[in-house]
Amino acid sequence: MTLIALTFHHGIDPGSGRKNTPMGLLETQVHHLLKAQQRQQAIPPWPHALTMGRLVSRALRLRRSALIQTGCLPPTYGPSYLLPCLLSDQPIRLVTTAKRKQDLEHTILPALEKDLKGNDPKLRIIWPAIITPAQWLRESLARACQPSPALTAIEQVEYLEDWTRDFLSHHLDWGTLQPLFAQTPQSQDKALTHWSRLSQSLFARPVNPHGFYPLDGEELQDLNQAVTEQLTISQGENAIKQENIRKIQRFWQFWQEQTDNHLLWAEVNRQQGKISLHVSPVNVQPWLANIWQNSDQGQGDFVGENQAAFVLIGSFLDAEKTAPTYCKTLGLGDLLCLKFSPHRLQDGLTIYQPDRLPLPNTPAFQTTLLTEIERILTEIMAVQPDTFVVILLDDLPLKAQLGSQLAAKFGSGVKVEPSPSLAPGILVAGWQYWCAQREQFPPPALLILGTLPIPSLENPLVAKRVQHHKRHHQDWFRDYLLPVALKDLQQAVLPLRESGGWLAILDDRVNSRSYGREVLKALAPYGKTNYFDPHHLPKVINGVHSATN
Repeated sequence: MTLIALTFHHGIDPGSGRKNTPMGLLETQVHHLLKAQQRQQAIPPWPHALTMGRLVSRALRLRRSALIQTGCLPPTYGPSYLLPCLLSDQPIRLVTTAKRKQDLEHTILPALEKDLKGNDPKLRIIWPAIITPAQWLRESLARACQPSPALTAIEQVEYLEDWTRDFLSHHLDWGTLQPLFAQTPQSQDKALTHWSRLSQSLFARPVNPHGFYPLDGEELQDLNQAVTEQLTISQGENAIKQENIRKIQRFWQFWQEQTDNHLLWAEVNRQQGKISLHVSPVNVQPWLANIWQNSDQGQGDFVGENQAAFVLIGSFLDAEKTAPTYCKTLGLGDLLCLKFSPHRLQDGLTIYQPDRLPLPNTPAFQTTLLTEIERILTEIMAVQPDTFVVILLDDLPLKAQLGSQLAAKFGSGVKVEPSPSLAPGILVAGWQYWCAQREQFPPPALLILGTLPIPSLENPLVAKRVQHHKRHHQDWFRDYLLPVALKDLQQAVLPLRESGGWLAILDDRVNSRSYGREVLKALAPYGKTNYFDPHHLPKVINGVHSATN
């Protein structure tokens, strides 16, 4: 994010040394400051910066919740909500990731405050209280029915469902379980028998490439009996063992309370001979709905002077402007929704899609995919050997095979999900890895989609969630699988919109399935071609890709 000197137009009392920004003037002031910023930027400004700045200011002034889909990354949309947060005369909480929190506190906000103070040394800037999602969830869920007067801005809410599920999950790792498998007094023989039988059953399971093993049948009975026996003999133990027992108790309590709303699974480390147990909710809506209920979301048209409100900001949340699927999943009510579209000229994608590729579920797909990727890379390396290319697919055996085959032909520059410090020339990765790590890499000149990011039913946890939707007579594909795929797809291509890189789609379901239209709609604006020319890719200048004219 480029920070520049800002000039004030409204709302400052130079002689008072205090911020004097009546909420009614906030929209006007933020608008002028963002305009001043844009005039001094060397690069074209984000076209929606002014609109978003006014919208966030209005939401804060009226204490009305809003949901904003920006279509870009936080460094691009950041100034549009940070300025209202800094200039508001109301206390504001800002919820963001731990890494982003560190960047804001140590780099972004100090630089922004310095620019503001450069125009008025007596100006008093009040930072928002920056907290992590876990801190916010802990505080908000602890209040339950107690309303909070705070105005809250939450960034990167495309991950809010995952943050909430992770926060509510309970884990029994090997450090907790191992003492229970060790030599125990005779009074614990029953518990030990059930723990051991559960462990043996899990190690006897066929190897699953995902490493996840949902518990069922006798395994559930053994777990229930082991926990029950363990809790009855937990008195009088030492402090360390008591803490382990409390972990087991919380795990068991959540499992019992969420009878029809839980995922229960084990992870098995066969090399180390260890297991761990996990339980998490399928649907996080009941918990989040309680939080929204204490805001304007639960108060209808009445908004009190100290009414809580939320500004939820994400890159891509839903295919629709009103985000119906996203709001249903998170328990959101009627709120102002805004979706910014990528600029047709600045942010349009170029999509390469060859004709008549076999479908992923056919025998010919794997061979054809490997051949097509090799051909594309060979053409690129002949023109520009330093080009950074990312290949995404979630088929674990195919991903490993592709990495090995490409490394044999193109050398050590091919990496399969490496540490970001090991900058590859060709990166082979899964969707989850790329979406989590993409900011650590330069924007790719070419992003190759081996398969669409539709969660695979071969993943036992995905299959369990699908079963949950089926039991409740829900459309498991359009309520779960497709929204996840569209969100991951949009997240993955965000760097291409800023770098001018190409997108290659080698999954022909985009053409042959009815949902292919929704996939392409989520990628708009774009231009499509069935001819690949490596000369049209962004050029590498000093290790950075620069879009061609």
